[in-house]
Amino acid sequence: MILSIIIFGAVFLEIWLYRKLEKIKEVNTRKRMLDLIRTDLRRKIRFINDSSEYKDYKPFFTDV
Repeated sequence: MILSIIIFGAVFLEIWLYRKLEKIKEVNTRKRMLDLIRTDLRRKIRFINDSSEYKDYKPFFTDV
């Protein structure tokens, strides 16, 4: 009886830790994706503002 409780507890703890690590990875991935999108949008807005300020209109995706 005690052995089954120990085994069940160990399995439960392992599954709980795995789910927690997966959730942390998912949150970090989401943060990195949002940061990448924000950075890209800021660059594009700056590119548009510079183009309109200097009247130098170029195709949108030439800022690479």
